[in-house]
Amino acid sequence: MLVIDEGAVFFHNPSIADYIRFHLNAGRGQLGALLASCGDMRQVERLVDAGRLADGGGILAQLIELKPALTSAVLGAEDTVDDNREDHLEWALDTAETIGSSSLADYVAQRALELPRWSENTKDLLRLANLLDGSRLITQEVSAEFRALVDEHVSSQISERVAAGWVEVNNWYANLGEPIGWFAEGTLLDDMVECALEKLRELAADPGDLSETSIDYLEALLSFLTDNDAHLLHDEEFRAVDRVWEQLTQAREAAWRSLAERSPDRGRPVKLPPDPRHEQAVVAEFMSGLGNAESDGAG
Repeated sequence: MLVIDEGAVFFHNPSIADYIRFHLNAGRGQLGALLASCGDMRQVERLVDAGRLADGGGILAQLIELKPALTSAVLGAEDTVDDNREDHLEWALDTAETIGSSSLADYVAQRALELPRWSENTKDLLRLANLLDGSRLITQEVSAEFRALVDEHVSSQISERVAAGWVEVNNWYANLGEPIGWFAEGTLLDDMVECALEKLRELAADPGDLSETSIDYLEALLSFLTDNDAHLLHDEEFRAVDRVWEQLTQAREAAWRSLAERSPDRGRPVKLPPDPRHEQAVVAEFMSGLGNAESDGAG
């Protein structure tokens, strides 16, 4: 039923895992003893996740009866949690709500308040803050304190990246994956916008430097300024850079079409994998002739 490979133990095949799950669901196993034997958080998660399945009602009922044992199992295996503790706490909170465990929710509350002091997963922290706000098992005081810590964390992240320049701001903002204007009010948002405008003015004054700039980088800059209505403050520079971005995009598409026409699969849709080296080559080739082209402004 089992395979042991380099110290790790696996089920011989998926059907055996199903058999064990059905066996536990029928109440023919000692789930409490099994929880006590878990030494890895993945084992605890797998037992709980089995109870969430449509045919796992029996396991779920036992977990509800074994709330203290489940919390103890989580605490005992805490050292085996991978680097993303935000995901782990999200799972633990969802589990606490599923089985109605106040002790497991208390564990989540305590560990959550420790996270923002060292975590750099801003996006995950914001998501966890929203989950704590909406949980019936987390007190308003705890969720408010966690939200304040996350706000402080975001403020620090913004300040550090603004000081490093637009590249760092853009990388952080892009990874966040959502607008933060609702939070970054006042000087924080102003600092981010001014950082972007500084780069905009720099590019508009010397578009020749764009030979080593990716097209996606320009698009991110213009999108950020548009999202925050900052392009209206420097309309001339914005239009100049926007024209160059459009020209570079057209040049890249033309290069891809040319490659597709020379391809053995000519006539079929071709999508080349992203290759920064190819993109920079297209940009450099286009920009080398840009000075000879007619232009209606700085762009």
